[in-house]
Amino acid sequence: MIPEIFKRHGLFFLISIFFIQNSFCQLHSSDTIFLKRGNVSNSFHRVFVLNNFSTYHTQLFQNMQKDSVHIAEVNAILNAGLSNKKVPMLSNLLLGEWMSLHSYKGKLYAYSPSEPYINSYMNLTDSSIEINDFSDGIIPMRITEIAKTKNYGIVFIVKGLYEYTRQVTFYFLNKEMDLALVETTNQAKEKRYEIMATKNKIFHMPIIVNDCLTSRVGEWQFDKIDYRKILNSREIVN
Repeated sequence: MIPEIFKRHGLFFLISIFFIQNSFCQLHSSDTIFLKRGNVSNSFHRVFVLNNFSTYHTQLFQNMQKDSVHIAEVNAILNAGLSNKKVPMLSNLLLGEWMSLHSYKGKLYAYSPSEPYINSYMNLTDSSIEINDFSDGIIPMRITEIAKTKNYGIVFIVKGLYEYTRQVTFYFLNKEMDLALVETTNQAKEKRYEIMATKNKIFHMPIIVNDCLTSRVGEWQFDKIDYRKILNSREIVN
């Protein structure tokens, strides 16, 4: 039995629902740029671009949070040796969380991947650096030395759990010092480069989301960045 209110106002409700749904679709389409839509074989996989301050920006950093197992390891590092030595020349602008960026058609984006290991993460304090690149998990290191480079950068000499020395260098790409080409070395002195930005800057940037509700999928293909060219000429890629 149909309620009397729907008999009287059924057409009004239908029209209202139509306009609400239509408005939502228009808003969604205007705020979202699709790079890939689902097809017949994989209707749940889509890749799209969102503007700043989305829930995906928040999830980026939540996924990098250390769990209780790592907290004990971090505390062991920071409570040892030179852990209480703070770095007086370290600007507060650098402190906090950093995340890797990716280039697509010459523009920098944050990236919400299918697998989290695609991104790299750093948390910088006045006495330590924590790195999570998902190859070795979270690596807590205490800062033992710091110096400025000749070409607008800062070098951190750090020591980790097994006391081998590593080097982390930030080559800044803007005056705000929230965007940098970051060079890291491992125990074998091999160098790795990534473009990274502070958490605050990333929240103001667009993000490419690789979204699949049912399974892991291949990652979006980004530009190959010429890090050496940027290092030599200090060209900002966006």
